[in-house]
Amino acid sequence: MKILLAYAMHYGTEYLEYSMRSLSQFVDGIAVVYTRVPSYGHQTTSACPDKENDLREIADNFGAEWIRGEFMGESQHRSRYIEYAREHGYGVIIVSDYDEIWDSTSVMQTIAAASTGLARTYTVPMLHFWKSFNHVCRDL
Repeated sequence: MKILLAYAMHYGTEYLEYSMRSLSQFVDGIAVVYTRVPSYGHQTTSACPDKENDLREIADNFGAEWIRGEFMGESQHRSRYIEYAREHGYGVIIVSDYDEIWDSTSVMQTIAAASTGLARTYTVPMLHFWKSFNHVCRDL
């Protein structure tokens, strides 16, 4: 079963390389669905802190497919990598944010659980880095 690593993003140069490095060896492909404008319902007048070319350079180093678009909301943004996965024969999608850095045990357990096909969605408790590797937020 082919496994896709998927990111829906607008910014994230600080940790994207670390995130991709922690997951890339366990997947058959990577898709980054990028938008130049926020799509998660949080409008702002602040300029995006990152340039598309900087993000794309990181993604290219991992052989990621770069998918660009503008989306009316988070679900539409995220639905684009599901469509990509179906078009390219992926059976499992690992969804990660740019600031999620996985340990190898968690990745392998998640892939094993998803590959059984007993359920369609698996949620894994995560530690999210906040502004540095010294501060984390816990998803429980």
